[in-house]
Amino acid sequence: MNKLFFCSYFKNHSVMEMIFSISILFLLSHQFLKYIYHSHLFCNFGFSFGTFSSFSKMWIIIIISLFLLLCLVQIFSLKRKNVFSLEIIALLLFFGGGVTNFFDRLIFGCVYDYFSFFNLFYWNIADAGIFFGALLFLCIFIKKEVR
Repeated sequence: MNKLFFCSYFKNHSVMEMIFSISILFLLSHQFLKYIYHSHLFCNFGFSFGTFSSFSKMWIIIIISLFLLLCLVQIFSLKRKNVFSLEIIALLLFFGGGVTNFFDRLIFGCVYDYFSFFNLFYWNIADAGIFFGALLFLCIFIKKEVR
């Protein structure tokens, strides 16, 4: 897909439609992959790579809620400028992955991971969205700093 497609999609859809579409895409693909890999699920009580697993469920939900809220504020402020931006795509990936993991945490008390990286750590499709959204955002920030 080229930049023209993203530009026309961006201009023809509201922020809420974009947020809803990405979130539903992540939620459905995560649920589908959990069904496919049901015998290889790992219940992650912490954040990425199992960090902060000793925190109580309430604190983790509060921290995630604050990050998602900050992400939404940034998406709306960028959209208000009415220009195509890779920053919005990065934030949408981050938000869609975050909502998916938040949903798992609220419903099941943990996030179900199903992919393994050499048995060192486990991850899921939502983690990939968060990771690539953050990576894209970091690359954009570095590129702006270099200018």
